[in-house]
Amino acid sequence: MGLAALQGLILLGTVHNDPAGFRELGRFLRSHEPDCVFVELSPYGLRFRLRHRRTLQRTLMGNLQEACAQARVSWQYAVRHPEIVAVRRQIGLPSEYRAAARYAAQTGSRIFTVDYSRFSRKWLASWPELLSPRNLAILLSLPPNPRSVSRSYDSAAAAMARVAPGSPENTAFHASQIDPLWAEREIHMAKAIMRLCEIFSPQKPVYLGGWRHLTPGGELPTLRDILNIPPSRCLLLDRWEASQQRHGAQGPKT
Repeated sequence: MGLAALQGLILLGTVHNDPAGFRELGRFLRSHEPDCVFVELSPYGLRFRLRHRRTLQRTLMGNLQEACAQARVSWQYAVRHPEIVAVRRQIGLPSEYRAAARYAAQTGSRIFTVDYSRFSRKWLASWPELLSPRNLAILLSLPPNPRSVSRSYDSAAAAMARVAPGSPENTAFHASQIDPLWAEREIHMAKAIMRLCEIFSPQKPVYLGGWRHLTPGGELPTLRDILNIPPSRCLLLDRWEASQQRHGAQGPKT
């Protein structure tokens, strides 16, 4: 039965703004050799980015010039500012999709976008404000401190290890997810993965997406909870090799 594929499904959590994400995802995919990759990107979100990516980048660059004047900073300072770099990554194709698409083109593996288009429509509707000169000027006023990806992964590891639904830390961590649309999103992704596993019966399926979907014990069930994926198959991109060695996983034969 195709749903038996869920018994081998690996969930790989990422930090979306990881500058090394594309390279490290490629390393993981080449090592694990999945025959099916599920990506946290909705069909709507993919179509929107492909159709509008040049316009989005032009809008960002044009509005950034006005934001420079408002914030009284140079263009060179602005384009290197970590917050602006993060915005540029956000409006582009996610590294998870780019890495999966490249791997699929090289190997013939299947790739599926499984995120919730309704959620994407709501999220993308905020982008005009995100890219507005006023918002960009506010971002430029922030200290140019690069976001610590390693600290984000440490926080992710701690959150993924929490299993007590009533713990204060867990309740606070999941507060942003107490939203009916977020709950619908988790259920939609889980159902999409189950349906695709039933149709295609992959032998080594993998999910690539933000690590928040791999956290257990919140007030609303996450993808990990719904699919009942054990900790040994919930990995983080910056430490997947150590995790697999710890659980005795075998890499591909060469």
